[in-house]
Formats: sequence, structure tokens, C-alpha cells
Amino acid sequence: GDMLGLASFSSDVKILEITRDKSGSVVIQKLMALLGHKSSVLNLSIAADGSRAVSSSKDGTWKMWKMDIEFKGVANPECLLTATHPEKGQYFDLVRLSPGCSRIVAVTNKSRTVYLYTAEGQLVHTILSAHTDLVTSVGWVEENLFVTSSRDKTLKVWWFAK
Repeated sequence: GDMLGLASFSSDVKILEITRDKSGSVVIQKLMALLGHKSSVLNLSIAADGSRAVSSSKDGTWKMWKMDIEFKGVANPECLLTATHPEKGQYFDLVRLSPGCSRIVAVTNKSRTVYLYTAEGQLVHTILSAHTDLVTSVGWVEENLFVTSSRDKTLKVWWFAK
């Protein structure tokens, strides 16, 4: 089935599985929880293959999670990595995992700054004025190519060498 993350002003994320039963009715069941943030979780990105996820929180961190586990309602995913915002008192309100899970793009709350990290948590690029107004969305096109949109009514394409 498909996975869905649910966070509601809490420090944990409930991961739900959406399937259909034999009659075709939709069935939603809790699979697991992402536990470890110290404040409200703001954003979650799950890899297309379900193997990894990345979450961001008002605690100033983003976390990488190992999602391909044998859960059966008992185990929760392991936190593989925690990265802290480079500016004290700031947090990431948008995070996106690249298609191959090798990079994470993160956007600082209510700003124009975009950060690019490796999956090992190394900050490799900081784009201080990505737009002239707040960045509102970010998405990956391919492993080294992502796009951002902004309240300035522009869409920008960013490419980085491997």
C-alpha cells in the first residue's frame, strides 16, 4: 500500500498505510511512528520506494529515518541522522529528500534561504537569497536538480554537480 505521514502539532509523526480490502473499500492502519523530535514536526518527505524519510521540526533539526524495517506494528523506524540548523534559534519548515536519497534540500522558516545537505548531514550549499520573497515550495526533479517557488511569483531551477 501507500504510506502517509501524519503530524499534528506534536513531536512525533504517525505513519499510516492506505490499502484496499477484497471488497475495494479503503483501509487505513497505523504502521509505525517517527519518534525523536523535541518540538512540533513541520514537514515530512518519504522516498518513493519507502526506504527513507526526512522530517523537520521546530526544534531546529531535520532527521533522516530508515523506513524499510520489519515493523508489523511492533518496531519504529531508526533515526539514522540528525542535522541541526546552522543558525541558532532557526528551524527548517520545508525538507525534501532527493529521488535517490543522497541529498536533502531544506528551507529556513519564513525566509529566502535554501540549504542543500548530503544524506550524511554535511551542508554543501547555502543559497542566501534564493528568491526575493519567502520560499513556499521545493521539489526534486532528479538527483541533482530541484526547483523552488516563492511568494515572488517565480519558479527557480537549481542544479548541482554530483
